[in-house]
Amino acid sequence: MAFDLEEYLRTAFRDKLRLQTVPTCDAAMLLPSTRLLQKRREVAEVERALQSQREEFRRRMECLAQRRQQLGQREEELRHVVLKFNAFLKASAARQERALRRAGEARAAGQGAETTRLCQELEGLLQLRERLAQHLRSLRGFEDYLQGVLARTGQFQDIASMLAHFGALVEMRAALAQQAEAGQEQLARGRALLRQYQEEAGSQLLRTEDELTRLHTRLEAAHHDVLQ
Repeated sequence: MAFDLEEYLRTAFRDKLRLQTVPTCDAAMLLPSTRLLQKRREVAEVERALQSQREEFRRRMECLAQRRQQLGQREEELRHVVLKFNAFLKASAARQERALRRAGEARAAGQGAETTRLCQELEGLLQLRERLAQHLRSLRGFEDYLQGVLARTGQFQDIASMLAHFGALVEMRAALAQQAEAGQEQLARGRALLRQYQEEAGSQLLRTEDELTRLHTRLEAAHHDVLQ
């Protein structure tokens, strides 16, 4: 760029001198001092033209530098945006990977917990079945006893009807016991009322005897007064 400017200035200087050069016949007629002044004016004009070209070139270079600076800033901003976007993509991918891993772990943990719960429930059912089987085996002797009772009585068709009969007897006995208990309570209330009546009658009798004693005393006093 500096070489082009220098060549441009040289060309402009030559063109300026060519335009400003007076004809040979006129130059020969001028005095040396006049020619010197004329050359100085030409040189000054060329210098002004060169200065104007320099200023124009300087302005263009400043504009180019400013434009280059703006482009550099824009490039830096774009690079920063790209870096931020890449960081965002990496963070999003990492979050997604963590979420998927946690979801997988949660599913695995849930399946493990469900399996454990089902195993525990199955174990409980097996234990319950074993207890029921033991209880059933313990009732076998009672069943044999009931079969013997059924055979000895000869009054019932099967064990169920015999148990129903004895159940009715038990209920009847419970009802009679309840009635007897109610009778005992009623008898106790009657006895309590009798004791209360006896106590009240005794108190009334004592008050009557006291009143008779006072009357007898007054009667004797009156009789004594009459005799005197």
